Amino acid sequence: MSCCTIFGIAGLGYSLNDLSDREEDRKAGKFNLFLSLGTPGTMALMLLCGGMAVLPWLFYFPRGWSTLGLLGIELLLFMLYSLPPFRFKERGWWGVLCDAGYAHAVPAVLAALTFFYLGNRQFDQLWPFVLLLGAWQGMVGLRNILLHMASDLEKDQATGVRTLAVRLGAGRVG
Repeated sequence: MSCCTIFGIAGLGYSLNDLSDREEDRKAGKFNLFLSLGTPGTMALMLLCGGMAVLPWLFYFPRGWSTLGLLGIELLLFMLYSLPPFRFKERGWWGVLCDAGYAHAVPAVLAALTFFYLGNRQFDQLWPFVLLLGAWQGMVGLRNILLHMASDLEKDQATGVRTLAVRLGAGRVG
């Protein structure tokens, strides 16, 4: 069930991002599955990923305000990062924070809480642990997205995508 939801959530995030980057990727000559998939294929892939992401929560994982709330935040961050009119990936630090959240902090906290609830154990320090885990993974995520933006700098400059690295230069983010 963990692999199912992980693949579904990741697939949905990558799909939303590539779907919103079609025009930029076409200009750059970069492979993008959504340039050739068509509407029926796009819908099928999005439904498959969305289903894989959510089904374990309907049939196996414990559902509560914290786990379902985090799952919702994860999906919201994907949309804020990629889709217009928000498209945080082109809004400087908003994009960096959004990516660090959906790629590292939220999944780590969601996994920790899910497996804590599955274990049905008592742990008096759960919330301090979860907050520390989220902060740590958020910092890891910040570093990773900044390095990723620095490595994509030339492509983003060529296609006109205004990431933080484009604004500040690779030396200041990587």
